[in-house]
Amino acid sequence: MVYTTPTLVRQATNNKLTITQISNDDLIQIIKQATAEINSKINVKVREESVKYIDSTRKNRISDGTTTTFYVKNGILNYLADMDNDGSVTTSDVKVFKVDNNDIRTELTVSAIDIEDGSFTLSEAPGTDTKYLYVWYAYSFYDVNTPDKLIQLLATYLSASYAYLQKNHSLPSSTKFGNITISHSQVGSAQSRYFTRYKELLKQVIVPPNKPIFKQYKNLI
Repeated sequence: MVYTTPTLVRQATNNKLTITQISNDDLIQIIKQATAEINSKINVKVREESVKYIDSTRKNRISDGTTTTFYVKNGILNYLADMDNDGSVTTSDVKVFKVDNNDIRTELTVSAIDIEDGSFTLSEAPGTDTKYLYVWYAYSFYDVNTPDKLIQLLATYLSASYAYLQKNHSLPSSTKFGNITISHSQVGSAQSRYFTRYKELLKQVIVPPNKPIFKQYKNLI
């Protein structure tokens, strides 16, 4: 699920960004740009060089020949995140490699993930000859697959800002829509306004004022 949609972006601007001004296809491309920008702010990319025992629940037995589900160490208080910037967290966002006793590295197939548990399931057990199990992933304080309301609003504001910026370069000096006339200065002002909202909300997102211990918090919008 993407962080925001063209409909949400238009609604945020009180539908002043009409489909005549900017198409849904263009908005989708803008949302992709905004998604990558937001991910760069809220995600931490990790190359976990060795999947090891965490606790009695997350034993991570990499070489027993039967275990297929393993846990990342940063998944206890965080969520698996969108590493490829497509706006959702899927198996493509987790890369797993096995190193056997001969130091040969092989990429394994991830068949499922659990965003909340911070776990991934392989299509088959690594095997008894497994020396190390490496996992590459990103984690975040926010569940972006729902998506978290703060992240949705953040993406909506940034996308609206980008959309106004794009249209600012294609509008004539003054354009009339019904009873409303939009000039370059007004479009620029709208772009600045939504970008300011984005930056203000980003401060809350990066350092949540009431960060929980167990992944629960009160949204402050």
